[in-house]
Amino acid sequence: MPLPQALLPEAQVTLYGLHLSPDEREAGALLVCADLSLAHRIIAHITPDDQPDPVRALAQCVRLLGADGIAARQQERLHQVWVGLHKAAGLPLLPLPTVGALPHGVAVGIPESCEVSTFYAYVQGEQTPVCWLPEVRPLHYAALRTPDTTSAQQLARWLLVPVGPAYTAEEVSHAILGIAKTADYLGVRWLTDPARAHWYADLMIEWYGRDHDGYRPHFGVAQPSSPGA
Repeated sequence: MPLPQALLPEAQVTLYGLHLSPDEREAGALLVCADLSLAHRIIAHITPDDQPDPVRALAQCVRLLGADGIAARQQERLHQVWVGLHKAAGLPLLPLPTVGALPHGVAVGIPESCEVSTFYAYVQGEQTPVCWLPEVRPLHYAALRTPDTTSAQQLARWLLVPVGPAYTAEEVSHAILGIAKTADYLGVRWLTDPARAHWYADLMIEWYGRDHDGYRPHFGVAQPSSPGA
């Protein structure tokens, strides 16, 4: 199908798969062309079975946007993970969009006081699924030719915790736990809530004495800025 100029994708042709069930008769695909002449050439080769099917299209819409559809379940799981990370880890988080986008994860900022590779390695050591932002969206090589490395340094301080609409309560908890434990180990847990951090630190002293090897807050630096800054 051809699209208006304002909605054209970067690719010449984008293929969207429509999978309503394991039954291949319920499957389909949508081709979106950036070039109108290419779209007409493709249309010339389609058969009656290739024509858009409103019934299947609406079924896909319900599957995505229904009351218990993929979007609703994804938003619920994202909210659970975001709130859990905020309360349990207390690290900088990018806010979830309210309209116009459906994220596939929660972005967590690595504090300036932490060495990036150590924080990343600790999270992975907890078997928590996590993506390093420069791996998800690396800088273009042309940007790396400039002497200013500010953008690269900012990107390096963000992790993406993947979230899926089918996540179980156990998977939601595990997505939170690894980040929270890493923040605890490195003394940055509840960086965004210093009062709570120091209450917890005092509690550790009360329980285990001043020579304990548990949580000790280190908050002498600024929080990372947004990766878009």
